[in-house]
Amino acid sequence: MPLSAASQTRSGRAVRTRIASIAPVGRSYLSHAQLLWLTAPAASLAALILTLIGAAASTAGIVLLGKVIGSGVAAVGHPGSAASHQAMMWLVWLAISFLVPPVVGGVINVLSQHITSAAAARVAALTSEYANSPSGIEHLEEPDESRRLHRMVQAIGEWTYLEGIAGTWTVLQTRLSGIGAFAVIVTWHWWAALILVTGYLVTGRALTAWLLSIFADMALDPPIERRRASYLFDTLMKADAAKEIRLFGLPTWMIERYGTMWRQAMTDVWRRRNATIGPVLSSTIVMAACTALFYAVLGHEAWTGAIPAATVTALVGASVGLQALGMLGDEQVLFSQAMATTERVRTARLQVKLPGLRYAEGSQIPPSVRRVDDPAVAPAEIVIRDLHFSYPSRETAVFDGLDLRIPAGQSVAIVGVNGAGKSTLIKLLCGLYRPDSGAVLVDGADPATDPSARDRVAVIFQDFVRYQLSLKENVALGARGAADIDAVIRTALHDAAGDDVLARLGDDWDVVLSGEYAGGTDLSGGQWQRVALARALAAVAGGSGVLVLDEPTAALDVRAEAQLFDRFLEVTRGMTTVLVSHRLSSVRHVDRIVVIEDGRIVEDGNHDQLLQRGGRYADMFTLQASRFATASGRSTESAAIAEGAVR
Repeated sequence: MPLSAASQTRSGRAVRTRIASIAPVGRSYLSHAQLLWLTAPAASLAALILTLIGAAASTAGIVLLGKVIGSGVAAVGHPGSAASHQAMMWLVWLAISFLVPPVVGGVINVLSQHITSAAAARVAALTSEYANSPSGIEHLEEPDESRRLHRMVQAIGEWTYLEGIAGTWTVLQTRLSGIGAFAVIVTWHWWAALILVTGYLVTGRALTAWLLSIFADMALDPPIERRRASYLFDTLMKADAAKEIRLFGLPTWMIERYGTMWRQAMTDVWRRRNATIGPVLSSTIVMAACTALFYAVLGHEAWTGAIPAATVTALVGASVGLQALGMLGDEQVLFSQAMATTERVRTARLQVKLPGLRYAEGSQIPPSVRRVDDPAVAPAEIVIRDLHFSYPSRETAVFDGLDLRIPAGQSVAIVGVNGAGKSTLIKLLCGLYRPDSGAVLVDGADPATDPSARDRVAVIFQDFVRYQLSLKENVALGARGAADIDAVIRTALHDAAGDDVLARLGDDWDVVLSGEYAGGTDLSGGQWQRVALARALAAVAGGSGVLVLDEPTAALDVRAEAQLFDRFLEVTRGMTTVLVSHRLSSVRHVDRIVVIEDGRIVEDGNHDQLLQRGGRYADMFTLQASRFATASGRSTESAAIAEGAVR
């Protein structure tokens, strides 16, 4: 009877759903194979060939065992006969079939070590490229995307990922051996082979789905309650929090809070886990029924003499070998996790227009060997037109039609109250954020989309990075395309008043700036700031036309900050420089001061002009100076600085 239209629709939908559920699994296998081939094609091909040999030997062993049993039965009581000679021949071949898998397995293990380390390094590089592929940093600050990246980094850094890649050949050989066992049973009764393999496949699929759901719960997307519980646990373990936790009497409260949050988080996990255990139990019953039916038929034919002992032996061995098509345990789980991780990396890269598991064009060139043929060391012009920008998490805009032009070679200070958008403006200037509308141009190019324009901007942020590298590398990171790196870094460190840093290191540029390394040493906050300043100054020789200081001296006292800013302005005279500071006395020597408020520029001029106008800048400056003067009884240094600033 023909199906109704509704039934045909449901049937078609079911088929499409089934295909859709299978497609990601197939895509994961293809991605995994592509990764191995792109990483180590020769070693992967050799491992594949050896795996096929090992699987063939396992299948041959099943057949040969039957041959040995059959010929041995025939040779009983007939020593020296042709039957006994044949039994010995089959026994030799059986011994060889048993010897081949461990031998090829040893060679595969050697190849696998190379393949695994190379593949893990490639995936790490691909993930790094993904994290740095957009020119901006919005994706790193967006919570969901940040967690996604963190999970990928965490997954590829765990030993389970390495074990999953290394287990590729074990899983493949086991599966191929299972196919061989299936072929042996097909030669007896094809329907018996289908019945038995159905039981194993159903059980294996159910167990794999159950274990992967546990993996997803525990590793891929932890709920907010468990992240909070983990935060409390990590805080209890940290030395930098130990003093305050103990002094406030928090250990008991934090431990109890951790336990409560963890139980709340795991309640849903246990509920989902219990809900998925039903298919596992059902599939186990199916497998038991299929196995019972298979052995019932086999036992009946063996009892009635329909098949010889050799065939019975081979079929029993094949039935055991057919388990290789079911659930393989930890090896299968680790392999599946590794495939899933690789596929997540590939998918994430495709979403940002990167070429899957291949490197982006030119990305394999290490930054240290990239050269600028003719670096433009001339100062750059900055033009900002009708700038509009707002954060997704805020309702009010940070900038609402801001316009600013900084001629090449001018020094400008950006000032304003906290939250006015000073640091945000710098990030837009660096191309780290994209404006909602309007334009931010450096020498006529957009740093958010043009790498050459972005390279023209060198900046020291308030939270500048203290690289655990040598002094030479810390400074040279800014030099980029400079031809004579040694000369550039020496000049840059001297101009940054960092000669004492080098002297402390015994004039050894190769000392690692971290106490965590043998022979290394850490620096004071002020010394680190001079190293960071030297890095920015070195960028001039590498082609930077704009130098920016975004409150990198917030931890210094007023005098130290003023001295550093004055030194900066002195050695960068003639360059386009942008200074950001909440201490107005430190920026009074710049060519021009720009006051930002309510998303726009409200005042623009030099220090003296803005004081004479008596506007917003004058109010802020006078307020700061009066605070220093009021504190003069406790700090003569601050009062002196305030008086000098007012003059």
